[in-house]
Amino acid sequence: MGETDAESGGNADPTAEVAPRHGELPRLWWCEPHATVLMLMPSCRRAGGVELKVTVKLFASLGQYLPSGAKRNQIEMEFPEGTTPADVVERLNVPRDLAHLVILDGVFLPPSERGTRVLAEREELAIFPPVAGG
Repeated sequence: MGETDAESGGNADPTAEVAPRHGELPRLWWCEPHATVLMLMPSCRRAGGVELKVTVKLFASLGQYLPSGAKRNQIEMEFPEGTTPADVVERLNVPRDLAHLVILDGVFLPPSERGTRVLAEREELAIFPPVAGG
């Protein structure tokens, strides 16, 4: 364990670094040796992955889903490279049907793009619940 591909001549077992301890759920799944890591839990860091900082803003009733330390309905959070807005919603345990209006850096993000648009460093993600009134 801990041996890199370079140290082993490229033959290191990629699953050795991610094997769960007793009582833990597996966090990463390698689809093939030395292939892309598939994340089962968006809050997990990829093996060798890069963390990026994103400002997350949850408005109105969604503010209750922000982690401690949030101020004025926003917080800067770190996410693994490859994270999508849908991953953020899931990580914060926001019910999907309550993430009605999603805005990324001031631009509306349609529901069809929320699971495919990858977040970038220093972007700002704002999420609003459904609203009614007149």
